[in-house]
Amino acid sequence: IMGGGFGGGPQQMPHCAPTYAAVLSLCIVASLGLAQPSSHSYHKAGKMAMEALRKRRFQLYAFYLTLREPDNGDNADGEERIAFRMQHDGEIDVRASYCILAPCYLLGLLNKSNDTDANNPLQSTSISRYIASCQTFEGGFGAEPFNEAHGGYTFCALAALRILDSVPMIDVNALSSWLARRQMGFEGGFCGRTNKLVDGCYSFWQGGAVAVLDGWYNDEEDVATSKEGSSSDASDSKLSFDEVMLQRYILLCAQDVNGGLRDKPSKPKDFYHSCYNLSGLSGAACIGTMATVNHQDHHRRRREGRDFQSSVRRCKCQYYWEDRSRDQCQSGESQVYAISTILIVLIYNFLGIISSKMDGLRVASNVLSFIPNE
Repeated sequence: IMGGGFGGGPQQMPHCAPTYAAVLSLCIVASLGLAQPSSHSYHKAGKMAMEALRKRRFQLYAFYLTLREPDNGDNADGEERIAFRMQHDGEIDVRASYCILAPCYLLGLLNKSNDTDANNPLQSTSISRYIASCQTFEGGFGAEPFNEAHGGYTFCALAALRILDSVPMIDVNALSSWLARRQMGFEGGFCGRTNKLVDGCYSFWQGGAVAVLDGWYNDEEDVATSKEGSSSDASDSKLSFDEVMLQRYILLCAQDVNGGLRDKPSKPKDFYHSCYNLSGLSGAACIGTMATVNHQDHHRRRREGRDFQSSVRRCKCQYYWEDRSRDQCQSGESQVYAISTILIVLIYNFLGIISSKMDGLRVASNVLSFIPNE
């Protein structure tokens, strides 16, 4: 089968990154369109997307196989390690491993229920060995072995290992510790590397890595409890970082008042940071805090005889001001949170681009309207 991935545009070379984006985009269109009745306008688009995926499925598999690259570097144990290139004659790093494994998983090319997949080159343990070798002494992952730990590469490495069910091959405790230290204690957002500034895009790269690792922890606990004959409550699971602080940073610092999202105040908005700020916000709100808010408020409001739906609507508007216990929402704490956020915005703008000072003042004035009068 002649292999072929997607390029960034017409007549461009196939590359793992645009191929990853193309496959995921087609999967979204197909899933949304085919869920509609045949008379719906989305159904035709979904059918076309599914047909394109079926047509290119094995071509993509053949293309990915051509990107394998044996890693014979400092390999003292003598075991084989397989890396991937981003494109033919391109760079080698863990991005390629993730950008290949994620589409293969979605396209059913890593179906472990099939006995024939025992010899699947894309499920080889040597791939997991290479990814694990990229973990640094800090606990995070670099692009290649002996590179500095970085948030983007850490997400790619961990997600790829999760797809391959090979997370136990790494030092999980060191990774958890490194991820926990990347959330900034004052700003609430994440930084990408040690001793670096906060950046909105790492709301996804670091926050998403925490979500993947927490999911693995929860699965391990479910297996342990099932062996013991007990049951675990899935509704109690939440993310192991401060979701409220992250949401406040995204909504009040990374959000541009004229639309779009950015790295930090004084930086321009762009599509990249808009995408990953929103992705991080979605994970923090939907996977973590929002589910906890609804669950705890449900029982509290039932005891107090109040309407549950109204409490959910209130939490959606003011969840980032409330205490983590969700039992009280005191105006004094909310004012402290608001004032600290205003200071962050103003400090960043005065130390950054002076022309954006009014942008920070407009955000600060909007924050004042969020303080609850209780």
